Amino acid sequence: MNAEKGFIEDMESVFDNVEEALRRISGQCRLQRTCHSDIFCSRLPAHWRSNKSLPTPFIILALCPVPDGKFICRYYPII
Repeated sequence: MNAEKGFIEDMESVFDNVEEALRRISGQCRLQRTCHSDIFCSRLPAHWRSNKSLPTPFIILALCPVPDGKFICRYYPII
């Protein structure tokens, strides 16, 4: 159990470092979950519409290989 806890803490540290590096590159970056547990993406502005350009780069972080043509959707939690 301690090994699993250590692994989770290590992954959280890596994730925080990735977010900080992306924030330095794009000016801001807050990653969110997708429907795939190993893929994260930057947040879309609350007021954004699909026919408008984004004010900041849209970033996708894949922690595993993703084959061409793979469909990835955003994760919407049920409240």
